[in-house]
Amino acid sequence: MRFGDFLINKKLVTQEQLNRALDYQRDYNRPMGIFAQKLGYISRRDNVRILLEHIKTGKRYGDIAIEKGFMTQEQIRKVLEAQSRDSVMLGKILVQNGALTKSQVLQALKIYFPSMSEVE
Repeated sequence: MRFGDFLINKKLVTQEQLNRALDYQRDYNRPMGIFAQKLGYISRRDNVRILLEHIKTGKRYGDIAIEKGFMTQEQIRKVLEAQSRDSVMLGKILVQNGALTKSQVLQALKIYFPSMSEVE
């Protein structure tokens, strides 16, 4: 179960609140290929080739990029780091939109990921 579905099941957010947050996340967060291009690892043309292969086979973007020789494992790692650093998480969006408080998100995450309770 995805975290958004979990929040709905626990009646912490409405479907409308989740949809707005997911729309924002989709508009703001950038796909892996855009980060790879931005970092200068691949060209736009290579990105399209990888995406077409991804659509055709369902394989992960990074796996295809490595198999086809467009990128190295280290470059994939750096792209994923950049993507993670620049992405907005669902919980943060829900807090910004006033749907949840920060403590509600943290509590929900502790239930969703039981091992997080040990981190505190």
